Amino acid sequence: MISVASIGSAANKHINFRWFSQFISAPSILLRMDEDQACQGAIAQIYTLSRAVQHIQVPQGKDINDFYLIESLGIVTEWIQNIALKSLLLP
Repeated sequence: MISVASIGSAANKHINFRWFSQFISAPSILLRMDEDQACQGAIAQIYTLSRAVQHIQVPQGKDINDFYLIESLGIVTEWIQNIALKSLLLP
C-alpha cells in the first residue's frame, strides 16, 4: 500500500540522495514531521523535491508509531488509506 522512508533527524539539514528518485517518482508523499524549527526546514527542503508532498498530522500521539500503539493496525491502515485516496483525488 505504501513505502516508508525515515530521513533521520531533521537537524541533519540534508536528505540522503538515495531517497531522491523515490520522492521524484511517487504519486503521493505523506510527510509527518515534528513541529519544531529543524523539522520546518526539512519540510521546506522536501517540498522542493516534489509537488506530491502533503504534510499530515496523526489523529493521536506525536507520530504514526504512537498512533499505532494507541489504536490498532486496522485503524492506522484505514486512516492511511483515506489520506492516500484524498491525496490522489486532489488536483
